[in-house]
Amino acid sequence: MRKIDVFLTPQKPVLTTPNTLGLLSKLAQTSCLFEFLRNPVETYQIQEYISKLFGL
Repeated sequence: MRKIDVFLTPQKPVLTTPNTLGLLSKLAQTSCLFEFLRNPVETYQIQEYISKLFGL
């Protein structure tokens, strides 16, 4: 069992200007996975997060 903090799948494209939400608006245009971390990540953790995303 895998736990995910936030998985976003937009139903339709959201029309926003880049100034409205900044980087978040760009990320939210397509399906994406958000993992909230307290400490810097190691290389193996990045690989785990990528496998989570492709596993969905």
